[in-house]
Amino acid sequence: MNARLQWVYVGVSPTTRLPFYVAAVDSNILNWTAAMELAERSGARLPSMEELGQIYSKRQSLEIAGSFDVSDSPLASWYWSSTRHGTYVWAARFTDGTRRLEPCEHQCSVRLVSDTGG
Repeated sequence: MNARLQWVYVGVSPTTRLPFYVAAVDSNILNWTAAMELAERSGARLPSMEELGQIYSKRQSLEIAGSFDVSDSPLASWYWSSTRHGTYVWAARFTDGTRRLEPCEHQCSVRLVSDTGG
């Protein structure tokens, strides 16, 4: 696990049914393959689409409120999930909660999650 990352408890994952944590800051803007590699190197993972939805819903009540990009940036305001659909991956825009499929080669923000919180 990346000791430099700070983790914030989100709640019980709708995917794993276990507690999960979100990184306090964005990691970068990357294509999906690079995002998955970053997660693996960090000892973390990308959130499932359901977890990303939970993070979005609770974003103002978490200790990290205001840390998500909510600009109209076509890259930075979209966050990758780990949920694939063929050659596409689900992403969510934190400006308004919109969800859509993105090609893997597109770039989006990366917010890692952890099952242990560090």
